[in-house]
Amino acid sequence: MNVGNNMEYILLGGAGEVGGSCLLLSVAGHYLLFDCGVRVNKSGNEI
Repeated sequence: MNVGNNMEYILLGGAGEVGGSCLLLSVAGHYLLFDCGVRVNKSGNEI
């Protein structure tokens, strides 16, 4: 999604889910990857 002239963000996974979200932010040719949250299995342990 283009937010402005030089800013864009891309949802890479976990969008609409609880935990495990990831997005890529591009600003003026520089990139930041945000890895937010953890994924857990059915027993509640981190994977």
